[in-house]
Amino acid sequence: MGQSVYLGELALPKRVTAIGSPKALVIAVATSRMQMMAEAEDAAAAEEAAAAAAAEEAAAEGEAPAEEGAKQEGSTDAAEGGEKKEG
Repeated sequence: MGQSVYLGELALPKRVTAIGSPKALVIAVATSRMQMMAEAEDAAAAEEAAAAAAAEEAAAEGEAPAEEGAKQEGSTDAAEGGEKKEG
């Protein structure tokens, strides 16, 4: 992409002569608008996926301590309940 070929760079067969300036542009390769838009969409989708994965990871890390806290509270309640039955 973004490359050019000039008349002076062409390898011509014997007995063939190029007419024109050696600096004349023969062909240029450029990216189409459609391809640029598709690449931009792909990049945006990749960024969204990375953000979603990070959010899920953060949520999973946030849930784990909360669950442990709930287990600890439940065990405290059970111990208190056990003391009440005995007392």
